[in-house]
Amino acid sequence: MLRVLYPRIFFKTSRAASAWLLVAFTMALTLVALMARSARPPDLALLVACVSIPSMLAIRVLRMLGELERQRSEPDAAMVLLFDLALMLPVLSLVFASYAMAVSR
Repeated sequence: MLRVLYPRIFFKTSRAASAWLLVAFTMALTLVALMARSARPPDLALLVACVSIPSMLAIRVLRMLGELERQRSEPDAAMVLLFDLALMLPVLSLVFASYAMAVSR
């Protein structure tokens, strides 16, 4: 299997996007863990859902992208769109977690 390179500055492969997903999800869960003491249970459940759903979607997008990479050696427009989506979904979970930290103080 050949490595597919995407036209981006920092993350050029799906493996780098997977590593970014892991780092971003760990950071978001750390923020959720810091909030666990002061948040009410319904608020905490909503925050966990808002952080984990974008990460689960990003995992699914990366799996779909992996299937497309096995079929093609050069990225087409759909693959670039999926790659961009896989990079932006972890940012969304970090935004949810940091917003919840700011509101709770």
